Amino acid sequence: MTYVNGAIPSPVKVLLLKTNNGTGSLSLNDIIALNTTPILNTTSATINSDNIVLGPGNYMIDAGLGINNSANPISNYIGFNLTVDGVAQNSPASTIQDNKVGVDSSVCALSIETGTKTIKVKITTVGGTCHVEDDYSWVKILKV
Repeated sequence: MTYVNGAIPSPVKVLLLKTNNGTGSLSLNDIIALNTTPILNTTSATINSDNIVLGPGNYMIDAGLGINNSANPISNYIGFNLTVDGVAQNSPASTIQDNKVGVDSSVCALSIETGTKTIKVKITTVGGTCHVEDDYSWVKILKV
């Protein structure tokens, strides 16, 4: 059997972290605070209090927000989206529970040839009053 040199990809690198928003109510256009101590980080990403800076590479980015909306799970909800250098990506998510089970996540694929890109999680809609549950909220980045 013949193998092509370099055909086997290098291992996937992972960044997994929780949010760090506390119990404050969310507002439209808020940027979600991040826990700067990751659960796992085998990437070279820079983690700041409200953003992640990525260098050259190919990435799959996934963010999910759990919220406390126990007072009214239909009226209390948020919409959120990943942004790359301030530009909303085409994968908005929502925590609204009307006619569905579970929570959406915002996902984007990103290729960076040179330089860096800044990733944020931005609140795009708010219904009622709710706050992020940090133990149920995450950002996950896979780098290949």
